[in-house]
Amino acid sequence: MKKKETDIVLGFTSCKESDTDRVSLEDGVYFIRNAKTNKYYASPIHIDGAKEEWVSVDADEQNVDHMPAYQWVVLKTKTSEYFAATSPVEVANREYASLNGTYQFTQATGSSKYFCADLAADSLVITKITDANILGDEHLGLQIFD
Repeated sequence: MKKKETDIVLGFTSCKESDTDRVSLEDGVYFIRNAKTNKYYASPIHIDGAKEEWVSVDADEQNVDHMPAYQWVVLKTKTSEYFAATSPVEVANREYASLNGTYQFTQATGSSKYFCADLAADSLVITKITDANILGDEHLGLQIFD
């Protein structure tokens, strides 16, 4: 099987190479933040998983690193090498798995910000969580009593 070299758009008058701003994310756990308002996409404790919304965080009082409801598990929907760079992703809340959806992100060339009209009208800052203490803690955000 030969590797695909380019995308072609078949138009009414010509054929030309296709440009796309679609991007995918690596499988992992992420924070999703609105670049304009600095609010996090989450399910805050007062609505207990009933829905997701954009939430302000007071960094002096809240640490989203310890709040699974502010974290999102992201998995590619297409893993073939041909689609890996542009695959839509399944996104599920780390605390409330029923809060989920499939999204296609876009990104302007050279930008560190993302866009997804299904999530927000503004650009997004999507940050992958790499801290093993956060990723490996099955009791993250819970107070365990002996």
